[in-house]
Amino acid sequence: MEEFKGILSIWVEYYLAMVLGGYVGFFHWNYTTFWETYLEISLQYWAMTFLKDFTSLKFLHPWMHKPENYWIHKNHHKVHHELNVLHTYRIDRIDVFLENAIGPVLLVIFQYLLLGKTSVHLLAFFFLNHHDAVIHSVNPYTVVHFNPIIDFYFKPNIEHNLHHITQEDYYMFNSWRHFDRKLLEADVAKYNELLGTNVSFDLFIVDNDKKSNK
Repeated sequence: MEEFKGILSIWVEYYLAMVLGGYVGFFHWNYTTFWETYLEISLQYWAMTFLKDFTSLKFLHPWMHKPENYWIHKNHHKVHHELNVLHTYRIDRIDVFLENAIGPVLLVIFQYLLLGKTSVHLLAFFFLNHHDAVIHSVNPYTVVHFNPIIDFYFKPNIEHNLHHITQEDYYMFNSWRHFDRKLLEADVAKYNELLGTNVSFDLFIVDNDKKSNK
């Protein structure tokens, strides 16, 4: 029950921050034209994703795994093989800032320095929240980026599940490593071995059992 209360508390605080952020102007819900709005949301989403990936997740995430700092991250890593979307919110407040909320903060800093702009489209933040949740999904085929080409090459769900299972490595959510199909195949093979699954991302799948019976 205490764990459920903790998850519910983080979830409520997360969405309360969205409401308050909109009220003070940190988030906005502006619509101009379809393509202009679509471009703004997409650019801000990817900016937040990569800003936190190549800063906090690349450097601070491994730092949190050191024994002397693990108290920050320990609660989130109580879950291993049984990971699911709800476990996204099984996380302490310092950790949730360093792993998730830091993306919008970094984007606002960069936007202010470059453009003098201090707000983020709420839908971009919503998609970032969706991304951070579904990489914990039990379903490795879950749609993460809502782009079939990018979802074909990026498998953050596989990477992050392996991170929770092994409790090491795979510190970034989108590391670009799966552009190398050999590394993707190696990660999928490890995922299948550790979870006893038969996941495949091949475009054409041959049923070896049926083939052998012919």
